[in-house]
Amino acid sequence: MTLVIITLHSPSPRGTLDLELPGEAPLRNLLPELVRVLQLPPADGAGRPITYQLVHQAQRRPLHEAETLLDARIVTGDVLSLVGAAPQMHAAPGGASASHWGASALRQGGSTELAEVSGQA
Repeated sequence: MTLVIITLHSPSPRGTLDLELPGEAPLRNLLPELVRVLQLPPADGAGRPITYQLVHQAQRRPLHEAETLLDARIVTGDVLSLVGAAPQMHAAPGGASASHWGASALRQGGSTELAEVSGQA
């Protein structure tokens, strides 16, 4: 297993962390574990689910949930930001609401082990 050490800027009270992450884990598996460990809210104040995404700081590009860190060419020393957004709601025919993000944004994979470099996450 290839481990990648990154600096993560997060919206949690813990702020910026150095983390050792598995390079081969798809982000769809890694993101739910990051959200859990950082104790981030799964929904906004109105109860809408928050979708979290990693963004490469230097390149200002979002990483796709199907990618692994290695697929995304993330290397030790890279700085990533964890950002969250509630899906935009649009009125659907008949007055119902439909999520702008769709069901794929709500998928969650299995558990992935995380380790904080300066301690234990």
